[in-house]
Amino acid sequence: MDYPKDGYIKYTQYWTECAPFNKNIIEDLIFWRDKCIKLGGIGYDKIHQVGVGNISQRKSKSTFYISGTQCGHIYPSNPNLFTLVENCDLQKNTLICTGPIKASSEAMTHFACYKASPSIKAIVHIHNKALWNMHLNKLGTTDKGIEYGTISMAKNLYKLIKEGHKTIIMQSHEDGIFIVGKSLDDAGERYLKLIENI
Repeated sequence: MDYPKDGYIKYTQYWTECAPFNKNIIEDLIFWRDKCIKLGGIGYDKIHQVGVGNISQRKSKSTFYISGTQCGHIYPSNPNLFTLVENCDLQKNTLICTGPIKASSEAMTHFACYKASPSIKAIVHIHNKALWNMHLNKLGTTDKGIEYGTISMAKNLYKLIKEGHKTIIMQSHEDGIFIVGKSLDDAGERYLKLIENI
């Protein structure tokens, strides 16, 4: 994987630090993040020294909890690894979040997915080379040349979800796959079914 050297978060983030959220609120996020780590979908790329994969869950119409940036090396999961995204503006490329950690570099893309469909309640973004190679251009696939964490990626995901795709291959974000669901269990189970067929 070829990651940019000029940083990871590509939007302007307004972060208010606060104490971690009650574990009961984010227990499903903790459960599925740990399961994804065990399966290798979320983790840490030691060569490039960057975290890969993230997970989120809708709180309300326009807010959602998401795992934080650069924490892929931390296991098991704990409440310090999640933040609440309270507002996003795709036109201005800005995001407002509150929590013990800054939001993931893919938070704007998660926002676009939630905006695309009110039925989406959770998102799992994993990295898996075998799955990526197997489903590239066969399942919903983003346009070539669109980088992760950009407005273009967010808009591309929005379009694909509007078309009805639930599993999306990120063509120019090697190994990257977005899986959406009506719950974290739904999104997580979609991931497990993909893994079974490798």
